[in-house]
Amino acid sequence: MAQRVLQSVDVFMPVYGKAETIRPTLERVTQTLSPSGGCSFRFVIVLDGPDEACRREIREFHDPRVSLIELSENRGKGAALRAACSDLRGTLTVFMDADLDIDPSAALDGISVLTNGNSKSLACVYGSKLHPESRVIYPFRRRMLSSMFRRYVRLLLKLDVEDTQTGIKVFRTDHLSQVIDKCAEQRFLFDVELLTLLAWNGGTFAPTPVKIDYAFNSSIKIRDIMMMGIDTLRLAARMRIQRKQLMGINHE
Repeated sequence: MAQRVLQSVDVFMPVYGKAETIRPTLERVTQTLSPSGGCSFRFVIVLDGPDEACRREIREFHDPRVSLIELSENRGKGAALRAACSDLRGTLTVFMDADLDIDPSAALDGISVLTNGNSKSLACVYGSKLHPESRVIYPFRRRMLSSMFRRYVRLLLKLDVEDTQTGIKVFRTDHLSQVIDKCAEQRFLFDVELLTLLAWNGGTFAPTPVKIDYAFNSSIKIRDIMMMGIDTLRLAARMRIQRKQLMGINHE
């Protein structure tokens, strides 16, 4: 019988302004992922800017698998994850938001799909609120806005991913390492840009179910929605130029 190959997994979590919840978040994530056989985990917390209270909570969480990267200024989720990706060690890489809303067990499902699957083109397994097995307690307003954003992204970027923004994604590190340095987005559009670059590189994607119980009342303003739309349009225009440049290089 062939011996099962031990998978090494990097878990990257950007954090800022989460001093009150980072300890239970770390407890939940480490407890959820620890029992999974066949995997060794490394947890890298990226503190996205000066935050002494959050830093203290992380430092006092004594687990040898947990390490901390501190950025000198708050630059956004994309910048924080790119900083973590400067030291990729695992065969698989997990991006995970520092929220208690999303059950981290979805990461195990993604790891299982990538470990047991035969498709080498499968670059990422992403958490999807639209998966038929997902259990989502989700305010109607946010549900509508998310649906509008997904359609907008699909229209502008032709990205065949049903949910780009849910905060759990599992990547094959060899795919991720080929495109991460090409990412320029600093904040929430980082996921969209990264997945688009992976698709250009021949990568494919698969959804996995999530369990989400939103524990906060969101107050998204009209101005925020308008800025999201403008930023997405700007990203699409930039990536069209980038795609033409890449195609030109390939044809030389």
